[in-house]
Amino acid sequence: MLIPSNDFFIANGNERQNRIFDDSGNFLGADFTVLGSQVLDAGSEINDEIPANTAFFGQQNPNTGFSENGVVQVAKGFIPGGAILSDPRFSSADFTKPGYQVARIRVLADASGGQNTFTVEPGSSVNIANFWWCG
Repeated sequence: MLIPSNDFFIANGNERQNRIFDDSGNFLGADFTVLGSQVLDAGSEINDEIPANTAFFGQQNPNTGFSENGVVQVAKGFIPGGAILSDPRFSSADFTKPGYQVARIRVLADASGGQNTFTVEPGSSVNIANFWWCG
């Protein structure tokens, strides 16, 4: 989910695109970036940027936006001059600009216990999984 949108997200549609292990189970790791041109719109809610429907702007509950009944498609971005891009916290969030990097994802081996780290730049790390190989 791309916050503060109400239904933008990233996915590549191919669970084997970024392999973490080879066919023999050997750890490969991964290091790749996700560009703004890859952000998708779930089509579940109208992208109106009304504060009551937008994270960080007053949304108190999930699913408060008006249903769009749409289909997944490439996101067109936030509304130019709208609530999100006009807010100083998100003034540089126009992910539709050419080459805009939404995330960098790295999966690295940790020899101390097989734990790996998921990194979203700039600088945030969250442990997301323990990979164990039994051959």
